[in-house]
Amino acid sequence: MGTIDLMLDEENELTFQLNIEGTRPSEASCRLVVEGADMSLSFDAHKLENSEISVVLPPLNHVLKEGQYDMSLEVIVDDKYFKPLTVQGNFE
Repeated sequence: MGTIDLMLDEENELTFQLNIEGTRPSEASCRLVVEGADMSLSFDAHKLENSEISVVLPPLNHVLKEGQYDMSLEVIVDDKYFKPLTVQGNFE
């Protein structure tokens, strides 16, 4: 698990490479979850070209305090749930 440095008072854009393989074509929905002690925040991902997805985190200084938070990428394909990535977000 790695660490990503993010700014609390600015918009942050995260881009991930995501390849989904299966026996039949299916649509996938993706989201990034930021987990705090008292709440979790979920941000929808948007599909880009070349199997990439993008997640935009708005300024969160009114919601979160400085510190490290667990973040995970969640992917839902049909009725299957995957969590291919878990990282620490260091918000300053």
